[in-house]
Amino acid sequence: MSKAIGVDLGGTKTIVVLIDEYGRILKKKKYATPQTKREILEMLVKGIKEVKGKEKVVGIGLGLAGFLDSERGIMRFSPNIPAINNTNFKAFLKKHFKEKLVFENDANAFALAEYAAGYKKQYKNVVGITLGTGIGGGIIVDGMLLKGKGCAAELGHMIVDHSSGKRCDCGNIGCFEELADGKALLRTAHKLGLNLQNNIELAELAKRGNRKAIRAIKEIAEYLAIGLVNIINIFDPDAIVIGGGLANIDLLLNEAKRRLKKYRKVRADTKILKAKLGDNAPAIGAALLALEDFLRMRKTPNIAVDAIIEYYEGKEFKGIVLVERKFEPKGWALPGGLVEYNETLEKAVQREALEETGLRIKAIKQFRAYSDPKRDARGHTISVVFTAKATGNLNAGSDAASAKVFDPKKLPKKLCFDHKRIISDWLKKRERPQR
Repeated sequence: MSKAIGVDLGGTKTIVVLIDEYGRILKKKKYATPQTKREILEMLVKGIKEVKGKEKVVGIGLGLAGFLDSERGIMRFSPNIPAINNTNFKAFLKKHFKEKLVFENDANAFALAEYAAGYKKQYKNVVGITLGTGIGGGIIVDGMLLKGKGCAAELGHMIVDHSSGKRCDCGNIGCFEELADGKALLRTAHKLGLNLQNNIELAELAKRGNRKAIRAIKEIAEYLAIGLVNIINIFDPDAIVIGGGLANIDLLLNEAKRRLKKYRKVRADTKILKAKLGDNAPAIGAALLALEDFLRMRKTPNIAVDAIIEYYEGKEFKGIVLVERKFEPKGWALPGGLVEYNETLEKAVQREALEETGLRIKAIKQFRAYSDPKRDARGHTISVVFTAKATGNLNAGSDAASAKVFDPKKLPKKLCFDHKRIISDWLKKRERPQR
């Protein structure tokens, strides 16, 4: 099973995840983002190594906040993390890691993750917005990420109120980010006389009915609504997906949606949705880019192989080999997995059998293909099933909790996917009298 590391380097916190090819988080670490460039780089190396451990990964993806040269891995300008301005992340990390390195704006990574893992089945055109220390944007058009010359979708830096006199860290006055992000919300609360350390405290006060906290949130909601109407009129998306720390303040999103109704828009039915992946989305998106899985998930079904391995001791048939899955969905299953690029089906089934059971299979024959889009709840996967024979020591691999031989007529109750049907089909054919 292919795995990748994803990193979301944010203004206040950094998240590092290990995911599989389906975008599922296998391991996660969270760190407070340091203040100096040296400390940030040291934290990245430490975090990636801690999450990676002894796992074999195909790549490492970094989601970075700011105007990023994604091809070269150079942060040109980061308004909310000035310490990393002009930092060549690629050159630095190549000294510590041999794996493929991929770099993307954190909001683009957020939009990709939400689209791929949450909303792609419903919408083709999606704008992702992250509301946190700053405001980031990612734009998906007909399933493709809109990048322009490399720095498209800096939605936080569109000017929504020049008369405000508030200068953004980017240098302009009246930016969307300066008026509607987490800093703006806390600043508004302080102006109203609330002595708070963060927006979590503010949200709790608002839930308890504190009028000043509610007023602060509503003031910011007006600017959020202005930003949303501009995005709708410029991009005409099916949906706008909002994530980041402020997305957890229900009053803010609900009030912004209410105020949005008073503005004239090119489309009245644009969906305003909350992110499904929470704070993990940018890191997951960065890791998916490292896997190059986003494109595969968008365009075509996954191609997998499964093996019905007849296990023998000498010439005596003992049963078929099943592996107990370590990851979700948990249960028993036929050995198998996804076909890798430039790999034949036959090589793939031999590799998967060896990795998951320790057996070198022989007498390999293609049995049947199973293609029901609903056979795997994680995504459309076509499985080409092979029959094979094996002898020798049976040992569960890294992706399996255990491996055992079962009488095909006395299978465990919990079989994953459609493997019960596959085994039943094979058993009927095996027992059918030969003409």
